[in-house]
Formats: sequence, C-alpha cells, structure tokens
Amino acid sequence: MPKISIRGHEMPESPIRKLAPLAAEAKQRGIKVYHLNIGQPDLPTPKEGLNALKNIDRDILEYSPSQGYLSYRERLVGYYRKYNINVTADDIIITSGGSEAVLFSFMACLNPGDEIIVPEDSQLFVASGCAFGAERKFTVVEPVETTADNFKFPTITEFRENLKNLVGAEVSEVQRLEPLFKNQAELDEFEVRHSEQKAKRGDLKKTHGPVFLGLDSGSTTTKACLIDKDGRIIWDFYAHNQGNPVELAVQVLKDLYAQLPEDVYIARAVSTGYGEALFQAALGVDSGEVETITHFRAANFFVPGVEFLLDSGGQDMKCLRMKDGAIVSIQLNEACSSGCGSFLENFASSL
Repeated sequence: MPKISIRGHEMPESPIRKLAPLAAEAKQRGIKVYHLNIGQPDLPTPKEGLNALKNIDRDILEYSPSQGYLSYRERLVGYYRKYNINVTADDIIITSGGSEAVLFSFMACLNPGDEIIVPEDSQLFVASGCAFGAERKFTVVEPVETTADNFKFPTITEFRENLKNLVGAEVSEVQRLEPLFKNQAELDEFEVRHSEQKAKRGDLKKTHGPVFLGLDSGSTTTKACLIDKDGRIIWDFYAHNQGNPVELAVQVLKDLYAQLPEDVYIARAVSTGYGEALFQAALGVDSGEVETITHFRAANFFVPGVEFLLDSGGQDMKCLRMKDGAIVSIQLNEACSSGCGSFLENFASSL
C-alpha cells in the first residue's frame, strides 16, 4: 500500500475545497451563489468560436507550441512596450492560467530557504484602499445651512438636477485643440490634395494568374482586399461585421470566388486584426500577421520611408513611429475610445 508523502501530509487544506460543500448546500436552499474563485466565465461563448470548432477541417487537434503562438507573443511585446517594459517574443511564455505563471515565476526566481513575505488579506488591498479613501472630512460652504457634521451625499434626483449647472461651464484642465480647418477654403484645398493620393487599381475580369488576398477582421468591421502581382487592387470589400465576422467573411469569399476568372487563383491569403487567429482557424487562411506590421508595410508601400502612422480603428487608436524601416514606438489608447472609429461614426450618424 503506497504511503502519502511528507509533503502531502504538510500540504494545507485548500480554502476553495473547504468552501465548495458550503456553496453546494446554499444552492440547495435556493440561494444564488456567485463563484469568484476560479474566474469561471458566465457569459455566452461567442458564436464565431463555437462555429470555428464545429466546422474545423483538421484531422488532428495538435497541441499549441509550448511557449505559445508567436503572433500572440509579438502582440504582448507591443503591449508591454507601452509601459516601458522592453522584452522580446522569446522572453515571453504563454501559460494555461495565472496560477501556472506565478508558479513558473517562483520556480525561476526563488531558492529553498528564501524568505517570502505574503501580506495577510492581500487580495483585499485594492478594495481597502477605496475604503480608506472614503474616510474624509467635508467642509461645505454652500448651502449655508449644511455643515461638515450633517453633510449627506445628494440623491440621484438631486445629482441630475445639479448636472444642469455644468451647462456652459469651462474646465481649465481640458486643453482644446484648434479646428483642423479654419474655413471652407482650407477644407477644399485638403480634399483636392488628399484625392490625388490613390492606390493603383486593375480590372479583376482582365487579370490572369496568381492573386493575393488580405483579410482584416477588425473589432467592428471586416475588410478584404485582392491584389495582383503588380500590387494593384482588383477587388475589395468593407462592411460592418454585425458581431459575426466569420459568417460575413464566408459570404464575402463565396461572392469573390464566383467572380474569379477561370485562370486566376489565390496564391496566398493572410489575415490580421482582432480576428486574425479566428480567420486562420475558420477559413483556412495561410498565415496571420500582427496588425501593426500590416499597417507599416502598407504605408511604406505607398510612401517609402514613412516615419509616422496614425490608425483610427473601431475600438482603439494606434500611433506608430518608424525609423530606418523598423517600428520604434507604438502608442495605444486602450483606456478611452472616445476618438476611435465606432464613436466617430455613431456620433456623425446622430448629426
């Protein structure tokens, strides 16, 4: 009969395992239980992901690379660069969860006998900070009959009424930019200059031989572009994905294949954008490319030696700086999307 190891005897009981029977008992009594312990998702899985799994055309579902897919690690490099953390894709390992990542970190950095300080109730630090921040005294000048001792927060109705006092108010912290065009003449001059820069186009019906397909699965729209061997655009597509980019892409590709001449074939297809990997799995795209790289390559194709690029996407904006043919800086406004494509489009539609 095998014996339990010393480590097994010394291992403390899992708090989650201890709470599990209590949660089950509460459920039996009709009490709603919210599981915050393992991050179990309670949102419906996107249909695109389920459809990709149901319709996958592979005989073997092989394991992903042990270090994680290169395209994902390259995106993480750009993410950490925003916070001045300079790493390469080779410095990053994708784990199966946070616990595995923490374990790997501890095993790589700690030695037996090292002193480790684990603060008590550390998981409550952020919430505690909010509570401590609420412990403050108020000195109220208006109205006169209200003092710090009898101060109370306004009700929702009072708060809404007070918002009316902000009409026409100027906030000194807000820096207002000058308008892009001071008058109609400047706008007309810009439109004339801007209309001169156009991509070369060809005729799909007169095309022969290999062509190349690019698919951009954005956060709100799906774009597709077909070019010939000379880089001329011979077919393109742009539309809202309506929350189902795969279904839209399948229909678009069916329409495209119906238009291809008999002696024209798609030699290679590449996907990019939010749904880069999704399109690879669902549509059998040859490969994927990081979105920032595709932006740079396209810009450098039209303007060789380009040094600055601004992308107004559906849910974020990206600012890229290039030098000597390489991207040297990337900035992303992921926290606020008030200037991105979807906001601008919805606001323009409301006007």
